[in-house]
Amino acid sequence: MAAVPTARNSPRERQVAGLLTTGASNQDIARALSLSVPTVEHHVARTLKKLHTTRHDLHHPTPA
Repeated sequence: MAAVPTARNSPRERQVAGLLTTGASNQDIARALSLSVPTVEHHVARTLKKLHTTRHDLHHPTPA
C-alpha cells in the first residue's frame, strides 16, 4: 500500500500528494494548483522524501 500524507506535510504538500496518486504529471499539478512547474517539482520532491516513497511506488504498490 502507498504511503499516505501525514500532519508533517504542509497543506500544499498534501494537495500535491493527492494529485500524485491520481497519476498527474508535474505539468498537470502545476495547472491544477496554479503553480509553476519548478515549484511543483520542489513540492513533489519534498512530499516523496517525507513519505519515504517514489513516484513509481505510488502507482505500483508492493502486494501485501
